[in-house]
Amino acid sequence: MPLIDLEELTIDGVHRGYIQGRYNAEALVAAYQQRIQQLEHNEDGPCLNSIVSLNPGALADAKKLDDALKTTGKLVGPLHGIPIMVKDDVLTKGLPTTFGSMVAKSFVAKEDATVIRRLRAAGAIILAKTSMPDFGTDYFSTSSVKEHVRNPYDLDRDAGGSSSGTGAAVAANLTVIGLGGDSGGSVRIPAALCNLVGVKPTVGLISAAGYLTLVVGQSTLGPICRSVKDAAIMMDVLVGFDEADIRTGINQQAGAPVGGSYAAQLGAKDISTMRLGVVRSLFGDNRVEEQEAVNGVTNKALAELRAAGCELVDVEIPDLKNYLRSTSLFLSRSKADLNAFITPTLGTNVNEIVESGNYPKENIMLPHIAANGAASPYESPSYAEQVDQRDKFQLVVMSAMSTANVSALIFPTTKVPAPRYSDIDMKMRVYFPTNTGFASSLRFPAITVPIGFTGTPAMPVGLEIVGVPLSDQLLLNISYAIENLVKGRRAPKL
Repeated sequence: MPLIDLEELTIDGVHRGYIQGRYNAEALVAAYQQRIQQLEHNEDGPCLNSIVSLNPGALADAKKLDDALKTTGKLVGPLHGIPIMVKDDVLTKGLPTTFGSMVAKSFVAKEDATVIRRLRAAGAIILAKTSMPDFGTDYFSTSSVKEHVRNPYDLDRDAGGSSSGTGAAVAANLTVIGLGGDSGGSVRIPAALCNLVGVKPTVGLISAAGYLTLVVGQSTLGPICRSVKDAAIMMDVLVGFDEADIRTGINQQAGAPVGGSYAAQLGAKDISTMRLGVVRSLFGDNRVEEQEAVNGVTNKALAELRAAGCELVDVEIPDLKNYLRSTSLFLSRSKADLNAFITPTLGTNVNEIVESGNYPKENIMLPHIAANGAASPYESPSYAEQVDQRDKFQLVVMSAMSTANVSALIFPTTKVPAPRYSDIDMKMRVYFPTNTGFASSLRFPAITVPIGFTGTPAMPVGLEIVGVPLSDQLLLNISYAIENLVKGRRAPKL
C-alpha cells in the first residue's frame, strides 16, 4: 500500500481514499501513529507535548471497520475510519482520563461519555486523549500531567487553553479531527492560536454526560478541525437528545437542521447576501504592537468580505465592559460544578486538590476557585444578580443586532496571537485579551475561523462569528463562506 500523505486530510478525502482502495483505515491509523512518534515523542523533533495517552486498540478498531467496508461495500457512518483526538476531560472507556491533573493520572473510565458513544457509532476511531490544564482552569496549556503544549507555528509559544492538546495535534496533522470543550473559550482560543476552526455550539445541542463541565449551563463540547465542513460533519454526529443530560431537551425546540444535515447545507448562503455586524469595541489597542498586528489581519479580511459583496456594519453594544464583568459565573458556579463531577468520579474535591499541592504553581484559577468560589451557587451573594445581568445582556445584544439588521456579529477571537512562554506571567493568566467570554457569558453559539497570519513572526489570527441561540447552522454557513473567500488556513512547517 502506498505511503499516505497526511497533510491537511479531510473527512471526505479519507473516505475517497477508502472507497477507491488507495488505503484503508488500518494503514491510515498506522501512518498517524508514525507521525505522532516523529512529532510528539521524538527528542530530535518538535515534541509538541499534545498527547496524554494513545489508544492501544486503535489499529484493532480500524481493522474492524475495514472488514465491515470489505463485507458490505458501505461506510458504517459519516465518520467511518476517521481518526479523532479527544480532550482529556471526556470519559473514554478503557483509556485514562486525567482531566489534566496528576490526581487522576491512574483513573480509567468504565463507561464512555455520550459523545464518545456517538463518535464510535458513526465509525470514528479514538486515536488519543489530549493534554489540557488541570480541570480546564487556565487560558494556557500548563498541566500537572504534561507541563505545557507547544504551538506548532512557533514552538516557543503556547497552544492556548484549555483544549490545548487537541488544538496543537489537529493543527500539526496528527489526526483528522478533534474534540474539545468550551466554558469561556476553551475550544475557540486554541483553535484561533493554532489556525483552526473551533465551534462552540448552542449549549444543550451536544450532550455533556460524561464531560467535566466548569460552568454548568455554559460549558459545551465542540469540534476543533482544519475545515468548516469537517466541523459540520462532526456536528451532524454529535448533536442530539440524550436522556442523561436534561439540557439536550433544547434539541426538541431546535429541530433538525435544514435538509437534515449541517454539512449538506454548507454553501447554501452566498457571501454577497450576508449582512454582518462588526463589534469594534472588541478589537485590540493599536498602541500595542501585537494587538495592532491582529487588527491589521482582521481588517484585511473584512476588506476582502466587503469586496466580495458582504455588507458590514459597525454594531455598538451598550455598556459592554460592564456586562462582561458582571456576568461571569466562574466564582459563583465552578467550585460546585467541578465538585459535582470530581467527587463521585475521583473521590476528592477542589479544596483537597489545592491543599495537596497537586497542581501547577502557574495555575491561578484553581486555587482562586478553592479559596473564593461558592460551595453552591445559591450561597453566592452575587449569583442572582449575575444571572439577572446575563439575561439583560442577552436582550441588549439581540436588540443591537435587530437594530442593525445583522444576522451575526464578528470580531477577532483573541486580541493577540499565541504568547511566548516567557511572556506568560500572572497578569496575562488573569487578563489574557481574549474575546471568547462574550459568547460564553451570553450562552450564544460561536465559531472561530482562520483568517491569516501576522507579520514576523507569522502567527495565526482567528475571526469569531457569534449568533443568537440555535443559529448554529447559519454560523456554519457564514464561516464556510468566509473560509472559502479568505483561505486563512495553512499547515505549520514542522
